[in-house]
Amino acid sequence: MRLCKMALTVETDTSNKPIPDSLLEQLARLDAKRQTFSGMSAPALESLFGRLRIELTYSSNAIEGNTLSLRETQLVVEEKLAPGQGKTLREIYEARNHYAAVKEVERFVAENRDISSRAILNLHQIVMRDLDPTWGGRLRNAPVFIKGSRHTPPNAVRVGEELDALLSWVGQSALHPVLVAAETHFRFEALHPFFDGNGRTGRLLLNWQLLHAGFPLTVIQVEERARYLDALDQGHAGNLLPLQSLVAAAVERSLDLAAG
Repeated sequence: MRLCKMALTVETDTSNKPIPDSLLEQLARLDAKRQTFSGMSAPALESLFGRLRIELTYSSNAIEGNTLSLRETQLVVEEKLAPGQGKTLREIYEARNHYAAVKEVERFVAENRDISSRAILNLHQIVMRDLDPTWGGRLRNAPVFIKGSRHTPPNAVRVGEELDALLSWVGQSALHPVLVAAETHFRFEALHPFFDGNGRTGRLLLNWQLLHAGFPLTVIQVEERARYLDALDQGHAGNLLPLQSLVAAAVERSLDLAAG
């Protein structure tokens, strides 16, 4: 597995609020740990990613309500075994699809592919395979509403244009890549470009950016679900710090796992 690296620069975020010293210190710490991570041997790297792929698939699906356990997820995606009674075919498809999408993100990074709307649609199609053949890989053409949030995503006619604008911002931002990834994730979820699968696709996009910057796969754990959703809500109020801090902590967790 080949990891791409990019120059790292720390500036203020796009809300023009200064970054707290504690977060700046953590970003510097992440950069130092990233250097150690980049020196991992190929077998050790594959072993680490083998674990993180399963954890990412399990947690990302569990955040959306999937009831497969971590072990059941591993049995489904690696050993092709069906879980016990009480699990739905949809949950099995969600695990299989997400795992395949993670592998696709890794392939994109290995090929040094730029993030594009077309690639995101391809990822969404994988995520929704056998779940929604009509809208998998297609932008929504009608309103959507986010349960538990007062935020209303933009009109469907603006989705394609706003997704392109978001990706243009990603390519031009000089922020630290962890901050860029966190803000991109927030903006993507605020846009909610699909009828379903926005959260899972958005967390795949988050990982694509982090992998491209030379960090390992990063897992927002299901135990952090309430904090994660609250952080997204605070972003709508103009405060991205909670989400930035959560993502930075998740990145550091993976880096510490790599260090043993």
